[in-house]
Amino acid sequence: LAYLKGTRGVEHLMIEGGPTLAQSFLNAGLVDRAIIISAPVSFKIGVPSGIDDDALLSAGLESVCTYELGVDAVSCWTRKGCAWPAEDASKWP
Repeated sequence: LAYLKGTRGVEHLMIEGGPTLAQSFLNAGLVDRAIIISAPVSFKIGVPSGIDDDALLSAGLESVCTYELGVDAVSCWTRKGCAWPAEDASKWP
């Protein structure tokens, strides 16, 4: 990440993947902002992600807002002391 910032000027990097990748970044303290989208979908056998409010709080993040986007629930989190890029959190990104 430092290489990308130093050589390419990357200020924001979005990662997408499963819970293992997300938890790795959280554990390493590399997450400044998280947008969690929950869809109203049920599975016969659920696979818990382990990415819940407690995991985000343990990673030093705090809840900025929650809102609905269609049928999905969206929660926005940011590292303590790190301002959200927009006054209305639901307008970014």
